[in-house]
Amino acid sequence: MNAVILFSYGHLTSIDDLEPFYKHLLRKHYSEASLERGKELFKSLGTPDSLTSITKRIGRALSKQLSDQTGEQWMFYIGAKHSPPFVEDAVQQCAMEGVTRILTVPLTPLASITGTKVYEREVEKAAEGTGIDVLHLGAYGGKQLFVDVLVTRLYDAIEWLPQEVKGQTTVVFTAHSMPGVDRVHSEFIEQYKTLASSLCNAAGVEDYRIAYRSGGPSPQKWLGPDVLEVIADEADEGRKAIVACELLSIIANAEVIQEIGREAKQFAHSRQMDFVQTDYLNDGFDFVECLAVLCAERLETGKEMTEITG
Repeated sequence: MNAVILFSYGHLTSIDDLEPFYKHLLRKHYSEASLERGKELFKSLGTPDSLTSITKRIGRALSKQLSDQTGEQWMFYIGAKHSPPFVEDAVQQCAMEGVTRILTVPLTPLASITGTKVYEREVEKAAEGTGIDVLHLGAYGGKQLFVDVLVTRLYDAIEWLPQEVKGQTTVVFTAHSMPGVDRVHSEFIEQYKTLASSLCNAAGVEDYRIAYRSGGPSPQKWLGPDVLEVIADEADEGRKAIVACELLSIIANAEVIQEIGREAKQFAHSRQMDFVQTDYLNDGFDFVECLAVLCAERLETGKEMTEITG
């Protein structure tokens, strides 16, 4: 039997999951105040955690498509970073249920040393001695098929703006910041810039900026500039509208909803700018179909490598 393990930042099935989630996420920085802020955020959404719900739907759809494409049985599992089921839990469950091959799939198109690569190493470590073959889909932000899916959202957002501001609009790409200086994250930054450039070329966009969100406090260095600083700069330059396009969290989650869908929007409006955000890919058919094609290609590549080494 084959298994897809989907990587996720967290897997929250109840509001009661927030306390252990924040304790694991924040560790020594955890406080009752941080928990209360988290509860207020999630309660303000008025829905179950979207990241959890959407990830499960992607898993069901992707495993079915792979089963149909390959003629083999595919199951899906979720491996989370800061809540059960953790990555090692997912691998252990695979072993218990007779899985012989795992394909890991990140639900973010960009790989980083603190993100996708960490999950991949955890899968490899947990699979040692189990006899399970492990393949990684890896970063797919550079794949044209993925660019084609995402650019439709960017184009729709640009089209939504009133005609009188379209010539004075800046597309601002966003991604979660990371601790450290640029050279530490050079591979991630290059992927990020390449994806942004590819999207703008495909959409015919000339004016765009790269920005980050969720940067921590000083003195720790974080990747920048911050998205609010970029919006302020564009306002000072006389720009009339912002199109925000998140490139790391392509699945809706509480953090990005708050930071982009609320805070960045409100800040742009306070500077008398129009603001529109691109739709998340979520479990859209075109995105799941894209993942299925990329997974099939990766499986074929893995098969070829096994035949050569064998």
